Amino acid sequence: MKKPNYFNIESLKKITNAGNQSLIEYLTIYIEQTPNDIKKLQQFYQDGDSKNLAMLAHNLKSRSRYMGIHDLGQLAEKMEKFDFTTQNKAILNQIINQFIEIYTYVEADLKIEKENLSKL
Repeated sequence: MKKPNYFNIESLKKITNAGNQSLIEYLTIYIEQTPNDIKKLQQFYQDGDSKNLAMLAHNLKSRSRYMGIHDLGQLAEKMEKFDFTTQNKAILNQIINQFIEIYTYVEADLKIEKENLSKL
């Protein structure tokens, strides 16, 4: 089975109009921050902390879209808009898990692109 392609360095280049060193910095920051943010999302979910979950999801949405990772941006938006009072909390857990699954592919792609840019 072919691995899905969620990230395209050309999209990031177009959005940022940045040179290789800046692109490496963008990739590094995203790779370093997102796993910690995922842990926080999971904790906010467990704690039922809808306010902090929504704020963090908003941040992830913005960062993901800026990076051109639209699938993660869409999932983060769903988390941001999730209504704990009217929606089944299990649905939010599914969205978080889907975000994590896609991020594992994205992270691998980002690391490859970072390595490729470092060689230029």
